[in-house]
Amino acid sequence: MVLGAISIADAVAHYEIAIGALYAVLILAMSYWLPRRSLIGLAMVCASLTLLSLLLSSLLGSGGDDVYGVVNAGISLITIFLTLYLLLAIDAARTAVNRSREKLAQFSRIRGMQGLTTAVAHEVSQPLAAILTNAAACTRWLQQSPPQLARAGLAADRIMADAARAGEIIGRVRSLIRGDLPQLSSFDLNAAVAELVMTLGGEFEQRGIAMLLELRASIPLVRADRVQIQQVLSNLLLNAAEALAAVPGPQRRIRVVTEPCEAGICCTVADSGPGIVAEIRPHLFEPFWTSKAEGIGVGLSLSRAIMEACGGALWFEEGEAGGAVFHFRVPLAEDRDGERGTS
Repeated sequence: MVLGAISIADAVAHYEIAIGALYAVLILAMSYWLPRRSLIGLAMVCASLTLLSLLLSSLLGSGGDDVYGVVNAGISLITIFLTLYLLLAIDAARTAVNRSREKLAQFSRIRGMQGLTTAVAHEVSQPLAAILTNAAACTRWLQQSPPQLARAGLAADRIMADAARAGEIIGRVRSLIRGDLPQLSSFDLNAAVAELVMTLGGEFEQRGIAMLLELRASIPLVRADRVQIQQVLSNLLLNAAEALAAVPGPQRRIRVVTEPCEAGICCTVADSGPGIVAEIRPHLFEPFWTSKAEGIGVGLSLSRAIMEACGGALWFEEGEAGGAVFHFRVPLAEDRDGERGTS
């Protein structure tokens, strides 16, 4: 109906009035509903009606100079096809954007899976290494004559504890990648630190590293995910142990300190190694960035993400006497309980 109205108006109107240009408005309005092929068909119909109107105007003698009629018809045709071209270009651009978004979403999913795989591989490697160490120790105790059953039993207990910790780490890393809330609980940070140091004790002893624990007595309970906090501490301790590989045996020391600090309890891990060169420090917490030949660069970035997820923090300082010093802060249980009570 609209096509007919415009066509009739164009045929009876004065030559100097470019009624045919209204076809472009019609095409533009219908572009929201018509698919690509139908839109092209509509433009061809409009162009045909424009030429037909020019012919009818000439036969009916609508008035005016024929030259104006031809010029206005040409303008109408140009307007129709230019509008069609722009609409098709916009549609093509929109399609390209949608495809790019789909590819980006697919790429993000792949990167997420890669990140999950890398993070799990990195974190599980630590309890697996401890399992191998304790398994070797257990075998040695059993092969002695007479067999040292008590010590072998302790090594077997540590193997089971490390296996359970590996399973918990897998679950926690998957939850962290998915953005799930951490499994918060109130616990004694000193007990968690002492437990982990005892679990890793065999590895430090094998490397000839002296562990110095300075755990402040009677500190308040903290509230966080206990397994994830031990995961962060394990990362820091094993990084420190690797840094001490080039240090002479008697000078290999790792100092672990817990003490109250602003808005929580702070744990410090300081080593007597060569420290971290200034060029590397800005990249310490960047994911997939590492200065190690066999490293994959997710340990510190994942540890910082864990601390931030529970409301804490992780940062680095250069030791006064050399070596690297890492601090992490865990929120107090009473503060987190207060936040939950008012939320």
